[in-house]
Amino acid sequence: MATVRPLGSLGRLRFRAVERDALLRFDETSLGAFTSTRRWSETPNQLAALGVGVPLRGVVMVVHLDGVAHLEGLYVRAAAQGRGFGSSLLEAAAEAASAAGSPSLTVSTYEEVSFNAPWYRQRGFDDLPSSAFGPELAALVAEERAGGLHDDAPRVILIRRLD
Repeated sequence: MATVRPLGSLGRLRFRAVERDALLRFDETSLGAFTSTRRWSETPNQLAALGVGVPLRGVVMVVHLDGVAHLEGLYVRAAAQGRGFGSSLLEAAAEAASAAGSPSLTVSTYEEVSFNAPWYRQRGFDDLPSSAFGPELAALVAEERAGGLHDDAPRVILIRRLD
């Protein structure tokens, strides 16, 4: 497993650079070119911003939503995908969430894109029914819908229990 470290003071710039590169992979899907609507959070609800690799190969940001850890974004540079960097970042995010007292980790992702929901399900995530959404998670889904993320392909909220 690769060494994961905090992104530090240049985190926002580093995160965005890796995110842009990683999103190129959507060109290979039926969704075509993709631009993230996510925004970098340096707010009180940010739990962790971590990177992996030297030079930086991947990033993950975890925030608190409704008192539960939520993956705001997990991105691996296109040239580094399939080499375990994403799994290392996911495990580090889960460890940070658990250390902060979160009982679980959620993510909003595309249902049918192979490197989205199926990838998370292989790593212990299950579907979270909308009836279990708290107000902050429900607001995130509403924001995604308003931004058009649900227009071209179904999205799903997944959860991984940490306890």
